[in-house]
Amino acid sequence: AWRLAVDEPKVGRIVCLFEAYSRPGGRTYTTRLGDYVVDVGAYRFAGDMHLPADLIHEALHLRSVCYDPTCRDDDVRGEVKWPYELPLRKIVDFQGRHLGYGAALDAMLAEFEDAGGRLFLGAQLMAIRRNASAKSWALHVQMNGGADSAEIMSSAVLLNLPRSALMHVDGLELSTSSRWQTLRCQARQFPSTVTEGATTTKVYAIYEDAWWVSRLG
Repeated sequence: AWRLAVDEPKVGRIVCLFEAYSRPGGRTYTTRLGDYVVDVGAYRFAGDMHLPADLIHEALHLRSVCYDPTCRDDDVRGEVKWPYELPLRKIVDFQGRHLGYGAALDAMLAEFEDAGGRLFLGAQLMAIRRNASAKSWALHVQMNGGADSAEIMSSAVLLNLPRSALMHVDGLELSTSSRWQTLRCQARQFPSTVTEGATTTKVYAIYEDAWWVSRLG
């Protein structure tokens, strides 16, 4: 949506972004607890992870510093086979203070709306129909927690949904015909305690050897 509105603007085209939750970002979520900025989910990126790094540095022009003050990332490189060469980084402000990974999303949304894009939060896609003769799509969206609903017509649709959510969109199987089978191309084996598609939060609460204590005092 950001790329269509900002990088590839066209006269007369309106780009709309519908988000089922009350906030955008999914597993990328930055919040504040008092004076602290806390990343719940994604929180750092390697300089040669081109999708986030190029977007953050080259397109959004956000500042970043090494996540590890030594820029060595010994903890990660010692635990797994690490495919990246450049150090892990975090987004900071001009004073070098942590802004959170969500700062990139905030910047993208600001540019998206400045370019005329429209953001709808709490808007869940319930059904989709394809009108082949009119070369358009009809979307049925529930809004405001199901209190309201809307029927939207669009010339093109891009769905960024987990597979479990796609399976529950009425009319999608009929509208996508043979492509529907690709949603079942890989068997998923989850523990009985995990439901695919459910919101999961990973929080590091306790460190035996936190570098900001052991290295920074």
